[in-house]
Amino acid sequence: MLKKILPLLMLFTGLMFAQTMNVTIQPKFIEGVNGTNSARMPFAYFATISGLTPSSTYRYFNQIIISTNSATTSGAGNVIFVRSDSDFVRSSGPSLSSYGNYGEFMTDATGSYTGWFVNEPSGNARFTPGGYVFFRVMLNDGMGGTAIVSRVTSSDSTRVIKFETAGGDTTGSGLWSRAAVPAKSFVVLYDNVEGTGRPLAATFVENDGSANTVANSYAQFYSDSVNAIAGSWGVIIPNNNALGVRRIEARQLDGTLFPNAATSVDGMWGTVNTVNPAFGLAAMMIPPELAPLPVELASFSANVSVGLVELNWMTATELNNKAFEIERKTSGEWIKIGEVDGNGTTTSPISYSFEDRTLLNGKVSYRLKQVDHDGSFTYSNPIAVVINANTVDSEGNPTVYSLDQNYPNPFNPSTVIRFAIPVAGEVSLSVYNTLGQKVAQLLNSTMAAGFHQVEFNAKDLPSGLYMYEVKAGEFTSTKKMLLIK
Repeated sequence: MLKKILPLLMLFTGLMFAQTMNVTIQPKFIEGVNGTNSARMPFAYFATISGLTPSSTYRYFNQIIISTNSATTSGAGNVIFVRSDSDFVRSSGPSLSSYGNYGEFMTDATGSYTGWFVNEPSGNARFTPGGYVFFRVMLNDGMGGTAIVSRVTSSDSTRVIKFETAGGDTTGSGLWSRAAVPAKSFVVLYDNVEGTGRPLAATFVENDGSANTVANSYAQFYSDSVNAIAGSWGVIIPNNNALGVRRIEARQLDGTLFPNAATSVDGMWGTVNTVNPAFGLAAMMIPPELAPLPVELASFSANVSVGLVELNWMTATELNNKAFEIERKTSGEWIKIGEVDGNGTTTSPISYSFEDRTLLNGKVSYRLKQVDHDGSFTYSNPIAVVINANTVDSEGNPTVYSLDQNYPNPFNPSTVIRFAIPVAGEVSLSVYNTLGQKVAQLLNSTMAAGFHQVEFNAKDLPSGLYMYEVKAGEFTSTKKMLLIK
């Protein structure tokens, strides 16, 4: 009896939830042709599906319908399934029964899921230029079932346009570029610099892992210049657009906005004019330096030494980065204590450092203010250190012997070793391997009182753990360091 009751209870429980889809990023235009569509383009939207069973794994596939379709129609078009733990997967035969033809997501504790969905238009009649389409997601029961149990649909529609050089409400042109954001991120284009309202287009950043090539009926420019090329993206934009493209932003898989969206107040991107374009499939490329390229802070740390605090940070990418202002706070307001020039626009990792020699007792916080050439700025998250300033006199000279941890550590092949001596005298600084064998003599001479630093280059040594030892008078101190090649 219990086996008969449980399915009924689960069915009843599922019916208690009113399933809805709220699309928060839905582009105004999608590529399409009624017939042989050999110029396909991926179309992405960001949505929240609610009213599902909490903490459950659902199978799904998403397709495209028109207003005359019934509530039980699945629709048309291919699917590119967005996956965070592996490559995206393209399916030309979406269903809930075979892996690779369906996607999966897990709901949160409220029974909701938020994420990106990607469609690929086919040559179905629903994709007739000038028509309007809606987006529908088909779901199973959240318990491993292979049948469609429910369907949720977008409340707003998107207009179909085709590649042509002629103007008009049903035509569009190709646009592509490259950005220093991770593969499987998303790019969204707006006709206003604020990024308000519905965007013109949205797509993912290559290399996502799906084959979007001429062999799969994609536009030639996408197949040649975008597919499988890191950082590349391509879209169709409307030819009838008096404002042009004025904002290009990059978003993460969870929808979070990357910093420093690229903007144009007049729709001109270098020599590329996106106002009422007419280049059709002869797609134009926005120069990569003008596309989304956030100042991405890869790391930010503080190293407390006798007599100073050394701040170190690294950027993964930079766009129009004028400078970093260094700010400090003990209590009350943040105070600017220095500035380091940025590197403008670059896709290469850059390392920076700054020394704060005005030491204050107690807990001290630091943050970075990254300033663009146009005056806009963003702050890093603050970091804090605890300082004992009693190790220096009123003139900033050391009052105690000390040996600092080398930096960087681990290192390859060079690192810096700092030490302090309060009085002049003989100083030796040696490096030993784990067998106790001396592998380098960095110092063995008379040194003046003060703070000192020595660079150690281990290019001729193998990877491994080493010890460095300083001797000054009766003071001896040893620390470990790690060489990784």
